[in-house]
Amino acid sequence: MPTPQLLESLPDPEELRRRSIVLAALDAVMTTGASKYMYRPGWRTDESLASMDNGAGDEYSIVFGPNGTYIRGFDHESVMNTYDRAEAALWPGLTDHLPAVFRSYTDDFTLDGVPTMTVCLWWAVGDSSWNCSDFADPDGDVYADGASWMFGALTDWTLDGFLDHAAYYGCEMSPAVAHHLMASLPLTDEHIAVLNPAADATGVLADVEALRYPVQAD
Repeated sequence: MPTPQLLESLPDPEELRRRSIVLAALDAVMTTGASKYMYRPGWRTDESLASMDNGAGDEYSIVFGPNGTYIRGFDHESVMNTYDRAEAALWPGLTDHLPAVFRSYTDDFTLDGVPTMTVCLWWAVGDSSWNCSDFADPDGDVYADGASWMFGALTDWTLDGFLDHAAYYGCEMSPAVAHHLMASLPLTDEHIAVLNPAADATGVLADVEALRYPVQAD
């Protein structure tokens, strides 16, 4: 799924936010250490941040703000990764058509002060679809940017896709629980006990509620 196909596969910004919160909530239930998926509703004034970091150098950031939604992805193995190059510039053309209201975000996600990005998408206020710049693919490889795999948990919002995602945590989730979470229905102590018996249900419910995911204490 190169970037143009990703544009068609991503849901609208509000649905994308909802799915991002679901992924972060599941991560909060299943993870005791560093989280892979996060959602920060108060990242900045009037701005929320959803993110993924697989711990191996690949990550994405999604900013939801008053001017629209900005998506930045980084595949560290991509030939479009310019971090260790002398010019320390982003791939030519990657942000050429990025609206001015989003340009400051390119400086928010850096490594050693160098912007890191191989995927750049946006949906500005007033838009009716996702957008990206028109740039030359390296050696004609439309899959070089990492878009083909990086956002799969957000685009494959099917039962099988969600169960595959849950398997990442070593969780054998039932279809009923999967449907419950996929629909953003309230999380309970019982759900937590089934998904992660070792978790502190009270603490997890508080963490999940802070993500703006609905909870229901038993």
